Amino acid sequence: MGNFYTQLWVTDSSTEACAELMKSLGRRSVIGPSHRHLTPIFDSASDQQDLREIDSLALTASKETGKWAIGILNHDDDHLLLRIFHNGEEREHMAAGFFGCLDTAGSRDLCSAFRPKASELLVTLALIRPRLFQIGRHARLARILDIPEWSVGAGYRYIQRGELDDCPEAAGFVRT
Repeated sequence: MGNFYTQLWVTDSSTEACAELMKSLGRRSVIGPSHRHLTPIFDSASDQQDLREIDSLALTASKETGKWAIGILNHDDDHLLLRIFHNGEEREHMAAGFFGCLDTAGSRDLCSAFRPKASELLVTLALIRPRLFQIGRHARLARILDIPEWSVGAGYRYIQRGELDDCPEAAGFVRT
């Protein structure tokens, strides 16, 4: 059995601002500490792997903040889905499996959102390269886009079970 997790990354928003947003939406979530201009949200409802939940939350976060919101879903390490929203509009949806991602049009948006100086070519290569386990693809993208290593594989359920308690960043988690 592989990994099952979701994440939402919001740009140019603090941990506190994201916590307030999640409280206003009545969501049970864990908000991680901001890294550079990125704040991770681990949402209970989204962790059920329902794409409508993930898209709805990402769209709302993007609309409320006027920034990028990127939803990430890993389903059983077979599928890595990336849902990209900007200024309250849906931009790209990408899905990668063992044989990679056939539609890499969102590579530029991933760079724009996470790390504007990142190589779009390296992101595209990370998406199209075959990978048996999608957590490896997520880890490669994290290195290229400067997403914190501790967040790869993290999801609401895993955090609530204490699987990240030994991580120094856990002290900065805010729960709603």
